[in-house]
Parts: sequence; structure tokens; C-alpha cells
Amino acid sequence: MMSTGQPLDIAVNGKGFIAVRGADGKEAYTRAGDLQVTASGAVITATGFQVLSESGPLTVPPSTQVTIGTDGTVSVVPLGLSAAAQSQVDRIKLVNPATKDLQKGADGLLRLKSGAKAKTDETVTVSSGELESSNVNAAQSLVQYDRTTAPVRVADQGDQLDRSKRTERAAHDDCGVRLKGNTR
Repeated sequence: MMSTGQPLDIAVNGKGFIAVRGADGKEAYTRAGDLQVTASGAVITATGFQVLSESGPLTVPPSTQVTIGTDGTVSVVPLGLSAAAQSQVDRIKLVNPATKDLQKGADGLLRLKSGAKAKTDETVTVSSGELESSNVNAAQSLVQYDRTTAPVRVADQGDQLDRSKRTERAAHDDCGVRLKGNTR
């Protein structure tokens, strides 16, 4: 998990998914919890998919501070008012279907193979102010990439040199002239 301090960033704890409306209009699932609120109050993922509640697309009133509880409960406080004015708006639909029942779509979202909707799972929780981080260590991956590709790059340079020499020989054989540097 990576702490962001942003109240709309949520990370799914353990197994489970956030329900969203896919580009096809059907329910789909993601673990990408970098959420945003549009000017009209729709809660969407950073890639533009509408976050769903049990009753449909999740929306919040404009000009409010939004918080998300561990169970996905979405609460708001009108700007300029104290936390005592907090009210619950809705709850993000959190699901945990068996991974064997899921398939990944071209849009990167997961869907049930059967085409059905997954049931809300009360045991799935989220952490607010955090995002899932990749299991990949970027610096370590770059070092490993450099180590594995360096011999290839050296071989490619040698191969280019060999090709250059062959081209020069062929030009010499064809024209009877040895090429050196720029010729005009």
C-alpha cells in the first residue's frame, strides 16, 4: 500500500474488487481506487469509469468534503461546516467473486464470465488515503533490465559494425572505390 493522504484514494484490503460501470454500460470490477468526483458529483475512477453502489452509479452532492469508510460507506460534509454536519450518502459496492469466475475485458476491467453481477461482500474492506502499489520495485527492475539487455546492446553494436563493414566492402567491390567518411 502507498499512502497518498487523499481521501478519495482507496485501496482494497486483501481480496476483493470495486464495482464500476464499464464502457459497455455493464457492471465490471477493478482494484484501481484512485477516485475522483466530477463537476456533476459522479464518483469515477481515474480512467473515467463510474463507481457503483448497490443502487447504481455513486454520486455525491457538489461542494462537499467526501470521506470513505473501511466498509465503503461514502459520507459528506458541506464545505465550511463542521464534521458534526457529516451525512452518509451511499456505499461503494465491494465484491469478492472467485477469480476463476472472472475474465478480463479489452478495457482492463474484470467481469463475471456468466455475465451476471457479483453480490456485495460485506467482508471486503478498503483503506482510505492509500492506493495499491505495484509488486514491482521500479529501481530494481531497471537495474535488472540493464543487466539483461547490456550484452544484447553490445552484440547489436558489433553486428551493426559488421554490417557497416560488409556494406563498405560491397560498395568497394561494385564501384572499385573504397568509401571513407562522407563522400560528396
